[in-house]
Amino acid sequence: MKKLQGKVAIVTGASRGVGEYMAMELAKEGCDVVVAARTEHAGESRLEGTIGETAAELQKLGVRAIAVRCDVTDEDSINAMVQRATEEFGRVDILVNNAGIMAPAPLVEMPLKRWDLIWRVNVRGAIACSKAVRSEEH
Repeated sequence: MKKLQGKVAIVTGASRGVGEYMAMELAKEGCDVVVAARTEHAGESRLEGTIGETAAELQKLGVRAIAVRCDVTDEDSINAMVQRATEEFGRVDILVNNAGIMAPAPLVEMPLKRWDLIWRVNVRGAIACSKAVRSEEH
């Protein structure tokens, strides 16, 4: 039996890159996965990868995987993601707070508006997702 057989994970930022990789590794260990990110359709981002493409790859590994659009800066979006996960799988066992953005310039050169967005995605988003999953447990 695989290490995570029967477990359910949400991975934010899973449409590409590190998030996609983590979702794949969880699936290889038997974990069902909620693939969450903002990029639902090709062309919505200048970067390649969508939540649907990632979910389809996970399903090929024999696990259940669903694509859920989620903006981690929006609490309603986060709550809808957790609700969908719970409706589909019954619970959430693992949360991977991977969604994140990078600074395009040194801190002293970056506009405060950009810094605010980085903070909202990288820090506040992770806390909000953790709180939403935790509140669903009770």
